[in-house]
Amino acid sequence: DPVFIAIRLASYGAGMDIIATCPHCNTKNEYTVDLRKVLDGVKTINFSESATIEGMVFKFKPQKYQDLNQVNLITFEEQRLADSIVKNEAMPQEKKVQMFNESFEKIRRMNINTVAVSIESIAIENGVVVTDSTQINEFLDQASRLTYNAIRDAVQALINRNKLEPLKLVCNKEECAKEFPS
Repeated sequence: DPVFIAIRLASYGAGMDIIATCPHCNTKNEYTVDLRKVLDGVKTINFSESATIEGMVFKFKPQKYQDLNQVNLITFEEQRLADSIVKNEAMPQEKKVQMFNESFEKIRRMNINTVAVSIESIAIENGVVVTDSTQINEFLDQASRLTYNAIRDAVQALINRNKLEPLKLVCNKEECAKEFPS
């Protein structure tokens, strides 16, 4: 997000016009957002921090935009597939179950890969440091649900630290004038 905001700022200037509907009175409001203030609110993630889970030390790295985009594309495709399976009344139930199972497996693999690309290294108790992405993927695939969830939660906590806070807007309608997030 910060990169896109900076590109927008450099390309078109500090002001960006937006329209937001007040959830309290349904009034459409027009605002000009100062992108410099939005960028000032961006927090830098400290990737030198590590997480210790079950005696292993995990070091993380930022996700590449390409990886995030691929996840979004696969998610979209799988949602479309699930919708088409549900709506296809002519498809035999066994085929639907098979297709759902294949889709769930694809999503499971995607989730593991999403966590794996966020891991720079895993230091295990005997001092060995694993950096090979294939080995990290295999480890996550074979990890217990509890271990995998703890690792996934550590990655998600790191990502959440960098999320932009919603803008706090005030409805322009005099009778309302209530604050709401965008």
